[in-house]
Amino acid sequence: MRGLRTDRTARTTIAGPASMQSLRRAHYELGLDAPPALRTAAAFRELATAI
Repeated sequence: MRGLRTDRTARTTIAGPASMQSLRRAHYELGLDAPPALRTAAAFRELATAI
């Protein structure tokens, strides 16, 4: 692995897992109606229909 060469790639790499964790913990209004085990999938479905 070549590592993180710039601050931008480090921020992008760190933001991915942090965003997923926020979705799972219901910090966003996406997938709130779904049970916790299915919340991430429901949030992505809602995002897909919005785009």
